[in-house]
Parts: sequence; structure tokens; C-alpha cells
Amino acid sequence: MDLEKHHSPVTVSVINIPDDLLIADVLARLPVKSIARFKCVQKSWLATTKNAWFVRRHLRFSRAVPPDVLIIPREDCSDDEDEDIGLSNEINFYRLQEPLGKDFDDILAELMLEAVRPEVITHNILPTHCDGLVAIATAVDQVYVSNPWQITDNPPHAICPAARPVFMRGAFYWCADGKLDLDVILRFSLHDGKFGLVPFPPGCHRGDLAELAGKLCFVHAANEDIFGIWQLADDGPEPAWSLRCRIDVFFEEIGSYGLFPVLSRGRKMLLAVDNEKLYQYYEWSETMLEVLDMGKDLDYERQDGSKLTCGELDLALYHVVPYVESLVSIRAPNY
Repeated sequence: MDLEKHHSPVTVSVINIPDDLLIADVLARLPVKSIARFKCVQKSWLATTKNAWFVRRHLRFSRAVPPDVLIIPREDCSDDEDEDIGLSNEINFYRLQEPLGKDFDDILAELMLEAVRPEVITHNILPTHCDGLVAIATAVDQVYVSNPWQITDNPPHAICPAARPVFMRGAFYWCADGKLDLDVILRFSLHDGKFGLVPFPPGCHRGDLAELAGKLCFVHAANEDIFGIWQLADDGPEPAWSLRCRIDVFFEEIGSYGLFPVLSRGRKMLLAVDNEKLYQYYEWSETMLEVLDMGKDLDYERQDGSKLTCGELDLALYHVVPYVESLVSIRAPNY
């Protein structure tokens, strides 16, 4: 008996996805590195990635995922009696991906950028982040970012030079200089270019500003062991503050210097403490868990075995800022 194998023809159906749908709902959701690779596929995709509409759409999707964190180690010159400003032509950025969105054991800091500049940067810096751009304010007259800017009215009061600025919902916020004995926050609206004033929370005379999940927050040291985090319920004509939580740091033995909430997700916060450690704080149980010891857990070795300069510092400060990926350009007006 002659047996023959009969193969049924296989029909492959190809789904044609329109370019506009592919760009709007697929490309716009990809990480920046993936988009950079796809730009080489065809010229129309390259042009699209530079389009302001696509940049804004990609940024909207990036904001919807749990943010990452950037860690910037710098030499601590606070106890240096030398009046000269500490300078370096190197700066390094470490990236901690989704510290509030991943399992605790999966959190790992990776070297994102090692930059060596022809000009020097002061050791004392104040980094901030907005829409994928990181601004590095220095101890002199330099700010390392190139955002569009214009001349504005003078603020009604002097701004505290060491205060962390906050940008949210179309406005910048700064604490007034403490030397003025004014318990107010300066608010500059990008919509009308005008300054306004927001009072401190009741009973607070000094503190830091933070943005947590789209809300303006005020971090106040009630005493050496307890920090209060206030949240602005309404920044309209009559702003109202409410106490979001109190954090008792005494029983954790983590110290009380430099506690700052970096970001939040639901009732969970990422706290930077003592300029060297990151903790997860659970508001519902008032418990804390160490995420990262930045002085020990950052990898300071290059692939060739040589050491990064920041890994040889005797004393270091670790600046921590939230970060989301974006295609917003430093040079081209694409947003």
C-alpha cells in the first residue's frame, strides 16, 4: 500500500495596521530607547518622533506608569573650611526603575549616564526634574539645562536659595527666604505669568516642598523624631492644608537629618533619609523598609574594571529626584 503524506496548504494572513494607529497606540507607548531604534525603519517614523503631537502623547503615557528615580552622587563639602567652591568636571546619574512599582527584591540601581564636561560643575548642586528634563542648579551662576525661558516680573519676596522648587499643574512653587520671617510659599503660574502667595500649613515655620501624586506637600520637622507631611487640598483663593501623615523616625534609628519624600503611589512613599538611604514607607501601617543604601549599593566600577570618580569620595551627598522618560528635546522646540 502506497502511503503518501498530504500536507494541507497553510494560509498566512497578514494584518495590516494603519500607520496612524501604529504610531498613536503602539510607538507612543514604547520606551525611548526602543523608539530611537524604530526611527531607522522609515523616514515617516523619524519625522513623527520629532513631532510635538507625538512627543506630548508619549509623555502622557510615560506619566501614567510608576516613575523612576535618579540618584546623583556628589562630594559633600558642607564641613569643608576652605572657602573655595568645590569643583568637578564629572557627574554621574544612576537610575532606580519603578522603586514603588516592583517587588522589593527586584529593585536595582544602574549607571544611566557618566558625563565628563569640558567645563567644571560645583559639588554643591540642586537637581530638579520636569517632563524628562533634569535641571542641575549649581552653587554659582550655572544651570545645566536649556529650557525655553522669558523675562518675568520680579517675585514679591526673595526665594530661599537652598529650597527645593516644585513644578505641578502649570505652576512653580518656592519657599520664601527664611531670613524674611515670612511663612509663605511663592507660586508662579505659567498660564498668566503672575506670582501669588500660599501660606504655610498652620504651626509650620520652616520646611521643604514636595510633589506627591500631583499634590503639593509641605514637609515639616515637628521635632527631632517626628516629621509631618501636609498636603494642599485646594490652591485656589483659599488654600486649605491637611495633615497627610506623621512619620516617627526615632524607633527606626535612621536619624532625622534630611528626610524627604521623593514620590508616592497610593499609600506607599519612597523616602530619602540622611542623604544616603532610600526607604519604602507604608502609611497604613506606619512601617518602613530599607530599599537602598546609596553609599554601599551603587556600582562604581566600569566595564573595563576602572573606578568612577564618585566611587572614591570620602563623604558624599546623594541627590534623588523622580524621573519619567520623554522625547522632549533640550535644543529643539518639539513640545
